[in-house]
Amino acid sequence: MPPAYAEEDEGGGNTTAVANPQAVSSGNVTNQAVQVTNTNLFQQHYGSGVSCQGTTFALSPFYIGGFGAPEGNVKNDFGIAATITMPLDREAVDECKRRAMIETVRQRAEADKAQLDYQLVRALKCAEMIRGGAFLHPSSPYGAVCADVIALGPDDQMRNGIGQVVTQVVMEPSRNQAASY
Repeated sequence: MPPAYAEEDEGGGNTTAVANPQAVSSGNVTNQAVQVTNTNLFQQHYGSGVSCQGTTFALSPFYIGGFGAPEGNVKNDFGIAATITMPLDREAVDECKRRAMIETVRQRAEADKAQLDYQLVRALKCAEMIRGGAFLHPSSPYGAVCADVIALGPDDQMRNGIGQVVTQVVMEPSRNQAASY
């Protein structure tokens, strides 16, 4: 392919083209964003895998600082983002609350059973100790453990866990027992 040449003008002279590109640009861009991310931090956990989430309200304060060029302006923005989250399936929330109540009752029953087991084993072991003639010293840090347990000692006398002879046993209802009359 042959080279391309500039054409001559009608007056016989050469054509001269001068390129003089110029560009002027000015502008200001502010790129700011505030992101609010919903989380599961507002759940109530009841144990055994029971977690319920109800309506939550969250306030998130924010601060955004910036530097504007080319003027060198410092820009500060602040505010509060508010979020209200509510489950749309109210039946599921109610069911979860019922399940949570059942779990709470079960945990209380297990704690009561553990306390009863402890008290029964304590009474049995203290009574064995009293029947065998062994007692805890009253000033011992463990003296109070068996002080309220009464059993027949090896000398056929009623004794408590610290060796004291008990002459009269008075049965009074405890604070935890309901009156039954």
